[in-house]
Amino acid sequence: MIGLIYLPCVGRLYSAVSGQGAWCNGVPIRASGIGDLAEATVLVGLSRRTSPDLSVGMIETALGGGSALRCLGTCVVGLAMVAEGTADAYYEAHVQAWDCLAGLLIVREAGGRTNDVLAPVMLVQGGPLLAAAPGLFDRLAAVAARRLDLGGRAPPQDARRPSIV
Repeated sequence: MIGLIYLPCVGRLYSAVSGQGAWCNGVPIRASGIGDLAEATVLVGLSRRTSPDLSVGMIETALGGGSALRCLGTCVVGLAMVAEGTADAYYEAHVQAWDCLAGLLIVREAGGRTNDVLAPVMLVQGGPLLAAAPGLFDRLAAVAARRLDLGGRAPPQDARRPSIV
C-alpha cells in the first residue's frame, strides 16, 4: 500500500509505503515523541455535519491540559502535520474514509497512532478520526470514546446531525 498527500501551496509531498516508512519531499519523517499535553499542539477539525458537542470534550481536554489548540479546514493537512511531528494530535468527529486513508498510512508509517477506519461502517458512512503521537493517543482516545465509537461501528443516532448540504 502507498499513501500520498500533496500540499501545493507549501510545495510538500508526503508519502508512505506500507512497512517501509514515511517521507516529506523524500526526507524521512517521524511523529513526535510528546507524551504530555502541556507540551502538545492539538489540532481539531470542526464540521457542520456533526454536532459541536462531539468536539467539546477534546477541546476542553487539550486546553485544560495546557496544549496549544488549532482548528484547521482539512484533515489532510492535520494528518500531514502529525506525521511530520509539527503537531502532536488531530481529531475530527466525522470524516469520510476517502479523505483520510492516505494520511492515516503516512501517520502510521511515521510512528504515530490512529483509530481503526477500515471497519465497514467507516468505509461506507465515515466516522471519527484520531491520529496522535504514541504518548498521547490512549488519553485522547479515551476522551473521544466518551461520545464516539473509534472502532468504526455506527455512532448512536443522537451523535449524528443531518447534513446541511
